[in-house]
Amino acid sequence: MREFCLQSRQDSVKTLANFFFKAGEDTSSDRIMAILEVGEGICFKEGSWLSVGEIELYPGTPVAGDENPYSLLERALTLGSYDWKLPELDNMLDRAIKIVADKDIEKKRNKLTKVLEGVAHVALRCGFTHPVFDAESLSNMPFKKPTTVVADTSSVLHGGLDFVVRFLYPVARIKIPAVVHMEILNIADRYFNQRRDKKTTVGALFDHINSQGGQRVLLRLELQTDAEIERPRLGSDPLRGIVQPDTDPEDRSLGLQNVQRSFADRLILETAIQHRERVSSDHPVMLLTCDQGLARMTLGEGMQPLFFDKNYCCHLFGTVLTGTCFCPFLSSPNSDRLYFIPLMDLIWELAVTYGSARIVNKDCTATFEVRAIGKTLSWSPFHAKDDLLWVRWDGFNAVERLAELKREESGILAEPLRPRPEEKAGKKDKASQDQKPLKGSYKFSLPSMLSLIQAFLEKQMLTNEEGIAIVGVKTLDSYEKYRNFLRSGDFIIPAKKGFEKTEKLDKLWETILLRDYPSLELLLAAVPSFRNFREELMKNKLIIRSKVASVADSPFSTYCGLAEMVCIGLQIPEEGLRGTFVRPTLEEFSKIAVDCYAKIAQGEEYILTGQWLEALAREYGVHPVLARSRLDEAYQAGYLQRYTEGSTPETQFEKHIMTYLNVEKGIPVIERINLYHGDFILPDRTSVSIRIIQGR
Repeated sequence: MREFCLQSRQDSVKTLANFFFKAGEDTSSDRIMAILEVGEGICFKEGSWLSVGEIELYPGTPVAGDENPYSLLERALTLGSYDWKLPELDNMLDRAIKIVADKDIEKKRNKLTKVLEGVAHVALRCGFTHPVFDAESLSNMPFKKPTTVVADTSSVLHGGLDFVVRFLYPVARIKIPAVVHMEILNIADRYFNQRRDKKTTVGALFDHINSQGGQRVLLRLELQTDAEIERPRLGSDPLRGIVQPDTDPEDRSLGLQNVQRSFADRLILETAIQHRERVSSDHPVMLLTCDQGLARMTLGEGMQPLFFDKNYCCHLFGTVLTGTCFCPFLSSPNSDRLYFIPLMDLIWELAVTYGSARIVNKDCTATFEVRAIGKTLSWSPFHAKDDLLWVRWDGFNAVERLAELKREESGILAEPLRPRPEEKAGKKDKASQDQKPLKGSYKFSLPSMLSLIQAFLEKQMLTNEEGIAIVGVKTLDSYEKYRNFLRSGDFIIPAKKGFEKTEKLDKLWETILLRDYPSLELLLAAVPSFRNFREELMKNKLIIRSKVASVADSPFSTYCGLAEMVCIGLQIPEEGLRGTFVRPTLEEFSKIAVDCYAKIAQGEEYILTGQWLEALAREYGVHPVLARSRLDEAYQAGYLQRYTEGSTPETQFEKHIMTYLNVEKGIPVIERINLYHGDFILPDRTSVSIRIIQGR
């Protein structure tokens, strides 16, 4: 077997595709079977693995653009085209009793059952199924107004927090009390103490799955999702007053420094109560839990629990779960109806929770193993940031070598299955790409596009494989949207091994760094699709998604982001994209600013800053970026007097987001700015409300 090497989930796709290619060689079925197993380095007997189900992969049929036989396998793995058949709980229990290294295992069947239920908790955390909420809570989902959700430890472990992040965020504002981190950390510390002492008990195994699974949830939430966690202000968390040592004998006798389970629950509830007291009376605060005792305590304090039933997970055993799932809520007609769980996500979650996981074919001749912990396996913070685990495999070779072997068996020796770019493929690709008309519009991520442009500038030339890795997509079709957008504007041209930059791309990058918006607008207008979109916006002043003619529906948001980035448009929810082509002089802006303020104020002293900025775009065609600079210039010149007032941002305007081009430490970045939060007009100052009067 190979030595362990570090791989991310993304990197493991090709290796797993290799494994399933090997597993499917001896079958003519349209599905490929494999067995999923978990292991634990201390509590399981040496070399023992516990089966947690069977995987049936459905590769489907090849489509245009597939580069090799592995492409459809990679697509199936990434898009969740598989079933996971869980074994019966009793069967798992019988097998676990034989492999767990605990002398009193027969007396601990109930506790071992709790350990095995961790497999169902993994399914919940990955999203194969959802927590069972009570009817009242479910009737209010998805939330119509911003709601603070305070999570307890049980919700972290049993999939409740993942559900909130996946389907209720950003309307749900997430708060995780410090005592939750402390509880999970204490469990982890207890497990590692037992691990060092070689205590191979069911209790140690139980601590392992809870501590490592819980820490993964918290790290994933922080490092691998866009969710923002509300932090308690300094001194507001009740835990801070408990863990400090005290010499008072009465306090010592209470043992408060040893956080007990019931006391920890009370601390979590106190955090929720304190937060409720700091927000407005109409702002809902809910406690997410599957603990009945804590839910009752919450009701007794006059607060609404967001309760789900953790006993439901037992019903998952013996069922079949699928990697392609329906979204439970459709908040709008354009909402995604399906979501996908890549098989790598499941394997990674099991590996971290139990220590190791592997997938083997039916006759056990091919193995793909992932480990999160081991005597000789190191850990560093960047492993968590990039979600890297230790991987090894056996029974199959690299993709390129397998392809060459199969062609040798066919008698075709001169050309590998996947032509090398410097040989025939380079010429063929170049010819076909030159002939391909660059029409239509393209959907892509603006931050990823900036990364691609920067890579072209650094390397001069990129192959398709390099470009795919840089922008973080999974297929060539997705990468072509980035590449063809640049090609259509003559920013890159075909080369022998891929595509190379032109001088025009150097100029584009220079204008981006300088944030020279007029020049950037003209350069991007060299792209036919953006030029048509710009002309439609200039002509109509307002573009609505359902009526746009210049671009397709799918890339509409991309072109709106480009328009906002170059300051020729502003998206206003429920209205559409407003054209902002007006460039007023300082004197003209001073009059416009006061008139716009007066229309909104109607006698009030302060108005919302975001409301004023959107009104300038709607009625006068002035972009917020230009309005900010003109307001500062007018204030410095004495044309205007401005006064701002900081207060709690209006939560009803959470969707009023603008794409903004910024430069940090010489690197351009795309930011998403909420105009109603008040920190855009005057940086480093919360200016939610503004007052504008004529200067002296």
